[in-house]
Amino acid sequence: MPTSLREYTSPLLVEPNGVERLTDLFVNRESEAPGHIAFQVPSGTDAAGATTWSDVTTKEFFTSARALARHFIAAGIKPGDAISIMGPTRYEWVLADIAALWSGAIVVPIYDTSAPSQVKAIVEDAGITRAVAGTAQQAESLAGALGGADRVWTMERTPGYECVSDLVKREPESPVSDADLESARTSRMLEDIATIVYTSGTTSDPKGVQLTHGNFVAQLQNIGVSHGEVLNERGSTILFLPLSHVLARGVQLMCLALGMRVAHLSDTSRIIPTFTEIRPTFVMVVPRVLEKILNAVAAQADKKHVGRLWKDARETAVRIGMIGEGFHERERPKLPLRLAAKRALYERLFYRTIRRLLGGNIHYILCGGAKLHPSLALAFRGFGIPIIEGYGLTETTAPIAANRPGDLTAGSVGVPVPGTTIRISEEGEVLAKGPGVSPGYRNAEHTAAAYSDGFLRTGDLGSLDSSGRLTLSGRSKDVIVTSGGKTIEPAGWEGAVEQHPSVAYAVAVGDDRPYLTALLIQQSEDGDNGGDDIEIIENPKLIAEILPYLENANLDVSRTERIKKFALVKANLADPNLVTPSLKLRRTVFLEKAKAAIEELYEKAPKPTIHEIVKREIAEKASELKAKTSGKAHKDASSND
Repeated sequence: MPTSLREYTSPLLVEPNGVERLTDLFVNRESEAPGHIAFQVPSGTDAAGATTWSDVTTKEFFTSARALARHFIAAGIKPGDAISIMGPTRYEWVLADIAALWSGAIVVPIYDTSAPSQVKAIVEDAGITRAVAGTAQQAESLAGALGGADRVWTMERTPGYECVSDLVKREPESPVSDADLESARTSRMLEDIATIVYTSGTTSDPKGVQLTHGNFVAQLQNIGVSHGEVLNERGSTILFLPLSHVLARGVQLMCLALGMRVAHLSDTSRIIPTFTEIRPTFVMVVPRVLEKILNAVAAQADKKHVGRLWKDARETAVRIGMIGEGFHERERPKLPLRLAAKRALYERLFYRTIRRLLGGNIHYILCGGAKLHPSLALAFRGFGIPIIEGYGLTETTAPIAANRPGDLTAGSVGVPVPGTTIRISEEGEVLAKGPGVSPGYRNAEHTAAAYSDGFLRTGDLGSLDSSGRLTLSGRSKDVIVTSGGKTIEPAGWEGAVEQHPSVAYAVAVGDDRPYLTALLIQQSEDGDNGGDDIEIIENPKLIAEILPYLENANLDVSRTERIKKFALVKANLADPNLVTPSLKLRRTVFLEKAKAAIEELYEKAPKPTIHEIVKREIAEKASELKAKTSGKAHKDASSND
């Protein structure tokens, strides 16, 4: 058996070396490359309806950020005050973020899907004094929580509010000198709080995570070195995940510090055309984005009546990806003759098209936010688009573990990022300590419950192999304990079933029950999100398509871990109370809403198990085949007569 470790530390690669706050990294970057293109900003559309993009240099951006910071200071913002930003992913979000940091303020992002009651709670808890809003509705929500429209600026021109784009073009009414601005910026040190991020929470109420300037500096400097092949000034990216999420924001700040060109996209329906316009070298996604890309390819293949060919092409890509494990992504290991021939065929039919959909210039994809199924990572590697999977939390300033270029392992989230120690507790929980780990929450009680012996308790279950690679197996709070006392981690089974394109989420159920059942939430592609209730739906054709996935998932686990019954359900996946901004299901909320559906699964009247249904279908098909064969034999015999 392979050796497993209880603890592994990756050495720190870069010390701060004179960097005393996060904004020092930006001062250095502006000095090094003032004319480098830092952003591409939408400026209109051409005759064909494609978006046109304008370049913004490093110097132009930081000049605008300082101009906005002067307005913040003139409005009464002092070092240590809290400013909130609530809006879609766009250039002005970043402008407000950097301006706030330059003025010495603490930035408090608020998800743009947050309800007014949530906005009010965050404003009160963080002591927010001013805010920047993305839309008129968000401006009203923030103005209501802050007590007036005069305390809110907007990212786009909105009646009754001042727009940040207009502010940067003029001096504030109360002049702010260069010395005053620099004094505000340099008032912050590495140990000072740079941001408070309220976790989206899949199993609990949001908590205010405090991240310091030192947390960000350590992550940006060290990951910039460990992943320099991906993140560098020769590269470009499109950011479309919410900047309120620490992963997207961390990548944005890293791009600013390293010089990587960035374009923002708030309308995710335009992802594919934007890839073609920008042609990025690197993108960051959550697993569901990859699944949607392949589902779209599958749908097109079905329309062209080549669905079976696509299925084989995807399976072939997985086999190619498996052979490529252990090789650098730029290397092409020798394939068996038959597999090489298939790759050549499918390269022309499918693989090249997938790369073109992503702009044709992608070197790597970073995937995080949720567990990525190994077959998906292997398939994309087979397509010629290697995926870097990582793992982290808000409390760890994004990643605490990540695969590195030249050492990608499907199914693993990689080794600890530089300077980080990962420990596996006796209960199998992943613990973390390092320069990126938050000093704690706003609430001291939350901090006391989350830290043990200097390590953050992540709430995730995992294991370390002999090389220090971390593999996750689920959430500790998602563990199921049956009435027979059997402890079960359902994440593996759920992930296997979620590979079916029509299954948005698979949720195993069985706490205090004699056996396991599951609710499969149907993926909605037609915009019909359903109501607030969790409804069981009857769709025999779709259920028949999903059955093989269920059977295969059952075969990969022990007998007591197998799902005996299941139901297909409809849920409102557009509800932010049910699904987090990073597209993770809030399991506790879902199970509460699904009580009636769960009780129906455990009715006394016996129902056939998945295995019995599959056996019955196989028997019926065998019977049909036998009848056809018998009929043909009878016909042939009659002909001979």
